[in-house]
This record gives sequence, C-alpha cells and structure tokens, in this order.
Amino acid sequence: MRPVLTLFIAVTIVILVLPTMIVGSWEKVAPTPSLEQPGVKIQVYITDSQQLMPLALEDYVKGVVAAEMPASFHLEALKAQAVAARTYAVKRARVFGGRGCDAHPGADLCTDPGHCQAWLPAAELQKKWGMIEYSSNWTKISQAVEETAGQIITYQGVVIDPLFHSTCGGQTEDAGAVWQQSFPYLVPVTCTYCQHSPKLKAEQKFSLSAFAAALRELDGTIAVTAQGLKSQAPALTVAEKTATGRVATVKLGSSSLKATALRHALGLNSTRFTYKIEGEQIVFQVQGYGHGVGMCQYGADGMGKAGKDYGAILKHYYQGTEVTKLR
Repeated sequence: MRPVLTLFIAVTIVILVLPTMIVGSWEKVAPTPSLEQPGVKIQVYITDSQQLMPLALEDYVKGVVAAEMPASFHLEALKAQAVAARTYAVKRARVFGGRGCDAHPGADLCTDPGHCQAWLPAAELQKKWGMIEYSSNWTKISQAVEETAGQIITYQGVVIDPLFHSTCGGQTEDAGAVWQQSFPYLVPVTCTYCQHSPKLKAEQKFSLSAFAAALRELDGTIAVTAQGLKSQAPALTVAEKTATGRVATVKLGSSSLKATALRHALGLNSTRFTYKIEGEQIVFQVQGYGHGVGMCQYGADGMGKAGKDYGAILKHYYQGTEVTKLR
C-alpha cells in the first residue's frame, strides 16, 4: 500500500501545490501590465465627489469622449477624440510609466478639465442627454472607443501630449506661443474644416469700468481707468502677435500683459481677437474657441464629414505622428 500512498501524495502535490508555485513565481517576474490584461486599472480622482475611483482604461476613455466632444459629431471625429483621450491617459498613468496627477496624490488623472480631461459617469450623461438620447449616444461613443481600443499616438516612438481645443478658427497655434515650450508635433496647421462651429466668431462686450476692474484684479500694478481707455492715446494696445495672428501680449499704460492672462481674466473665447472702444464699452471681436493648440474638435468633425478617417485627422493635427497599438 505504501507505493500507492506515495503516488497519491505525489499527484496531490502536482495538482494543488505546483500551480501555486508557478503563479507565485510568475507574478514576481511579470512585466508591467499591458492593456490586454483585464485587471489593469487607472486611478481617477473624481473632482465633484472628491473621491479616488479605479477605472478600466477603456471605460475611462468612454467617459472622456462623452464629456469632451458632442455625441452628434461624425464617428471618425469621435474615434480621433478617443485615441487622443487614451493617449493623454497613458502618458500620465503610473501603470504605463507616467508620473500621475500632480494635483491629487495617488491619482493618475483627475476629472477637472482645467487640469486633466473632463469625464462624466453614466448618471451625469443621462441628465445631460436625457433618457431618450442616452442609449443612442452611448452606443455611438462606445463604438468609437471599441473600434480604436488600445490605440495611442506616438512621435518617433514616444507617447505624445495630445492637446485639443474646440475651434481654431482657420489655423492651429504653436504650443510654444502659448506655454513657452514647443513640441515638433504641436505646430500650426491650416484648418478649413471648422467653419460650421458656433464658436467660429463671437462679439464679447464689457463696460469700461468692469474691464478696468478686471485688469486691476489680475495685476494690482496695472493703472488703467475707464477714462484712460477712452483717451486719444489709449491705455490698451496690442504689443505683439504670434505667427498665426493671435495676440501674444498687450500693453496697458507702462505695463505689459500676456494675452493668455487677459483671455482668462475676461473669459474671452480665444486670443485671436481685435477690439474697439464704443462709448462706455470695449468690444472684442473674437475668432475661434480655446487655446488653439493641437486637434481642433470642430475641424475633426468637418474632416470626418469630408470623408477623412480618424487616422488622417490625427496625423493632420499632430504633425509627424503615428497611431500605434499599446503593448
């Protein structure tokens, strides 16, 4: 009976113990998790609830596309947005070698669009779209994400920072003109596809007193008054423009101010503007919406409607890049 008992013990070890040993040793040498492994999660800080939530990458991308681009846009534009959103996440997520969200320790990304990317959960999307449109919109966005699953944008093999904005107004901007750091793939390109944007042109008016107050709040050293703005030697002048025609700096009396700071202080749609004084008002004629760098979202929609696929859209707005599969 002893040989039988010995055989029984040996078989038991093979069936029960050996697999555990193999798995244990595999976990020690396993490479960085790849997209194909369903257990991979990214940590997302939900700004509204101030909570950290683990999300599968593709589920996160769906919420970003739904929040950042109208579901009515052409499917190819939504695909381009999906690849850009995924690339943005991969660039930052620690599981893929990124540095995480510097505003929220422990998070890879946050849902504050002023810092990372906007993101909306199903409950908020139902409120946004209504129950009737929710099903069709979510199906369309899911299709865009699923048909581009795992795809990211690289430049010479390195994951890019895929910046995007609503409406460029005819030409995108160089990243260096906005943030003083240039990238070879974030350079000005001509865009004739965003002419249907409701943000293409806008007139924004401010009373002179409110305008002067906003400037003083922005910089207490700026000595600008409503009366001074109406003088024959106006206190406000355009001092410098970028190569694409956007305002780079303005002069206010003896002070200079970056146009990007002026835009945020006043809530201007973009820095591609002209202005004039009319009575007690200052009137800005503004073209485009957003910082103008990277992909023009309405331009992407226009390119999709013109028969361009998402790969062509991305290569147009991110010069010299390739759409590659995340390993």
